Amino acid sequence: MESWLKRGLAWSIHLGLPCTRWVPAGGTREPGPADRLLVDFTRRVLRICRQQGVHVTFENPRDSRVWKHPPLARELRQLRWPKVVFDSCQFGAPFKKPGALAGSFSDLGDLERRCTCCGPHRVELQ
Repeated sequence: MESWLKRGLAWSIHLGLPCTRWVPAGGTREPGPADRLLVDFTRRVLRICRQQGVHVTFENPRDSRVWKHPPLARELRQLRWPKVVFDSCQFGAPFKKPGALAGSFSDLGDLERRCTCCGPHRVELQ
């Protein structure tokens, strides 16, 4: 993928990491070596996209510790792209699950929607 980006073969890319080791739910699970490799890959792809002018979005749960992981946080700060917070129920999901999205699209803020549900959600995430 990195070579495709460097050769200008992509216009846009969306990135997301498995959140199981990065979210605070479920105890004190710590990211392992494979999780850190994926973060490093994501950071490299974000940098290449910025350098090559490729649109990119990155998504993870709002409370994921990956947003504060120093190497990735540095790359996101350097990009200066907006971070948008949304609740999944506002897009038809039967659960609230707050998410966050950062990217290079100027109208990304249009996706910021917070829960306005009047009752409990049909599915509670555990």
